[in-house]
Amino acid sequence: MEGDLIANLKRLESEFDPAIKAGFEIGQVMVVKRARLNHPDVGGAQRDRYQDISSRLTNSIKPGDIVEKGGVFAAEILAGTPVTDYAAAVEFGTPRSKAYPFMEPALVAARLEWFAVMKLMVKRAMT
Repeated sequence: MEGDLIANLKRLESEFDPAIKAGFEIGQVMVVKRARLNHPDVGGAQRDRYQDISSRLTNSIKPGDIVEKGGVFAAEILAGTPVTDYAAAVEFGTPRSKAYPFMEPALVAARLEWFAVMKLMVKRAMT
């Protein structure tokens, strides 16, 4: 009986981490899509929104690495390149420019759906 329990726990562990990683990958895509939508190339049509005229910042938003350390997972979502190193200035603002958040609203908008995906992935791993 104890041997069965240990074997089942080892099986769960081997299935759990890939399920969590898959859930994070799906969540990253959800957030990236929403963050890109928060940066329309409007060319001045909406003055209260950031105008990504070149689309460089919008196109730079992408999933990064998923890392696990000590049983804790973290997913990166990247914005910016050497050409568009101003992503943080757009998100948070500067002393001379207004903030136009795109990443935080995307994360907030995706969080419930992402949580549901994570729950489903874990449930699948446990069955």
